[in-house]
Amino acid sequence: MGDLVQKFGIQVSLLIAQVINFGLVLFVLWKFAYTPLLKVMRERREKIAQSLANAKAVEEKLAEAERLKEQKLIEARKEAQGIMENVEKETEHYRQERLKEVDAELQAIRAHARVEIATEKAQALTEAKTEIVNLVISATQKVVPQGTTKDLDKKLVAEAVEESKHA
Repeated sequence: MGDLVQKFGIQVSLLIAQVINFGLVLFVLWKFAYTPLLKVMRERREKIAQSLANAKAVEEKLAEAERLKEQKLIEARKEAQGIMENVEKETEHYRQERLKEVDAELQAIRAHARVEIATEKAQALTEAKTEIVNLVISATQKVVPQGTTKDLDKKLVAEAVEESKHA
């Protein structure tokens, strides 16, 4: 080995110094670079794992929120349908009530019209009878001389009225 060391020009003291320097550099790098770097990488890996877990939890919460949203929409649709059915029932009930009111009003109008017609008919008959009586009196006075008595006039009028009732 001595020959080999001399052939290559290796100095043992220098080689030992370089090995010690290499060991020191290796120790310093290990202590102050590699270990902190491993620690930072481990922390980074944990943060990434935590972020992935959080992302998965957020996705699950989002899916749950979506399911809740769909459920609420279905409930809202059912509630809206129920409200619409109630509105339709109330509308139909109101329409029926209004029809009854209109029928009652029409019946009242018809009854009132019948009463008015009967009243007008009676009034027209009374007026016609009065006119007939006046005509009979007038005709009687022309036919019978002026000397008739009031009793005779009344009797003739009463007979004319009776005849008009039967006619």
